[in-house]
Amino acid sequence: MTEFSDDVLACRLSTLDIPVDPSAVTRRVLEASHRRPQYRLTLQRLAIAVPLVLVLVSAGLSYYAPVFAQTLADAPIAGSVAGWLLRQVGLAGVPHRVSTFGDKATSSGYTIELVGGYADAGRTVLFLRLTPPANAFSTLRPVEVTDQFGHSYPMTGAAWNSDAGEGLIMLTPIDGLAAKLGARLRIAFNEIQEGPGPNTRRIAGRWDLTATLAVDEGRDVPVPDGVQLGEARVTFTRVRALAVGVLVEFRIESVDIDLLERRIPDGLKGRPAFRVSLVDASGHVAMQLLGGTAGRGADRSRRTIEGSWLWQADEPGSYVLSVEWEGVGNGTRTISVP
Repeated sequence: MTEFSDDVLACRLSTLDIPVDPSAVTRRVLEASHRRPQYRLTLQRLAIAVPLVLVLVSAGLSYYAPVFAQTLADAPIAGSVAGWLLRQVGLAGVPHRVSTFGDKATSSGYTIELVGGYADAGRTVLFLRLTPPANAFSTLRPVEVTDQFGHSYPMTGAAWNSDAGEGLIMLTPIDGLAAKLGARLRIAFNEIQEGPGPNTRRIAGRWDLTATLAVDEGRDVPVPDGVQLGEARVTFTRVRALAVGVLVEFRIESVDIDLLERRIPDGLKGRPAFRVSLVDASGHVAMQLLGGTAGRGADRSRRTIEGSWLWQADEPGSYVLSVEWEGVGNGTRTISVP
């Protein structure tokens, strides 16, 4: 006997007749046994699918945002870039800012190698080598450069040594999201040139190269007041201190284009009527690396011009920006470079 023998509820429970259907129990056990593998299979699918999704997302981010994937080329000293080329674009003093590449493409018996690149808020520079030596660019079929978002970058200048087969091309600055996320550039040549002057031979082919570049955005510095030049006014919209120099973005309103572009006779080729310069505290005139403008308005006598100037500036300090329009007016402004 137990201590519950006299308990009324215990006595009633002991007399209950609970029917048990063995077939039903067996069926439920079998159903449960079949469900477990399905559950395990679902977990296995999740275990495979989740990493796959992460890989696909990472791959997408890697393509559209090279900075995210940290696939941008390091920026070691670009010893493979000729010194005279670096001097052409003001990078001789900061070669560590040049990213080195090694992508090559061969077509029609010629190999184009992308040696290095540099990008800042004012321009994009690509250093090239062509084997055997020739001109790796053509004015008739210029190089095509696009980023991962489909944005195109026209060529704005070039310097080339045909004997060495080395040179550089300059493009418009990297823009939009690519400037923030890093630019994955696709460079396509469709034609090169061999031989000087009238004996130049055009060689068709297809050379596709790729490169990833980060933009040296620089640092904004205080913008000086504008300069009044007769009826026209020069307004400075942005000034940036870059690793290689000073970039000044400007706007000239109500300007007569014909007067602005005229040349003053001096017995030689004539000097431009409109001149700008940048001078450091020691009185040295900075080398201008870039200058470009774009006009708006149909009336040439009252047009608005927007553009930028880039000067080489090797040291911090105070620089004097001089704007002179001969016969119209002039002015100077100070720019402090940290």
